This record gives sequence, structure tokens and C-alpha cells, in this order.
Amino acid sequence: MKPLNYRFRLGESEWDLDFHSITVDESIELRKLTGLRWLELCGDFDQGDALATKAFFWLARRKSGEKVTFDGEAMNFTWSNFRRELIPPALDESADDATEPAPDPTAATSKTSRKR
Repeated sequence: MKPLNYRFRLGESEWDLDFHSITVDESIELRKLTGLRWLELCGDFDQGDALATKAFFWLARRKSGEKVTFDGEAMNFTWSNFRRELIPPALDESADDATEPAPDPTAATSKTSRKR
């Protein structure tokens, strides 16, 4: 499974969220907060929806240990101070081996069989 990590930045602070680490209970909590089903929430987040963005930003902050409330002042940010970005997966060193082309089997010389 490919990593799916987002980084949220507010001013000089930043929080990362690994979407594969989100638990079922956290998903249910997001549903209660937003009223959106999981697939709707993810789709809306992908489209840059404000409520979905706030929900996942809130979750990233909660998972980092903050006791921030969803409707609290700390979550009422201005868009001009906020950024979100997809964190590209780290290159795996073994991936270099996979990109090398396979040797051409016709280039090798083989013994031919003889009929007797």
C-alpha cells in the first residue's frame, strides 16, 4: 500500500496526517462532527472542501497530542495562513533495481540441440 500522508501548515507550525493510520473510531468521530460519510469526506477533502479540510486538519492536530476542539478558536484559521500538501512517498532504494530493464534473453547464446 502506498503511503498517503498530508502535511498541514498554519503559520510556522505543521502537522502530518497518515491517512492509513486513521482508525474506525476516528472515522466515526469525523462523521459525527461533519455529518459526512467516509467516502464523501475523503472526496470532499480531495476537492478542497472547507469542512473536510478542517476535519482532517483537526484530526492531524488531535493525533499529534493537542487537545484542540473542532469548533474552538484554534480551528478558526484564515486561509491566507494555511497550507496543505500531499507528502510525496520516499523513494525506496530497492525501487532502483525494479526500474532496470530485464536482460534480453535472445542476446545470450545457447547450445542448439542436435538430432541423432
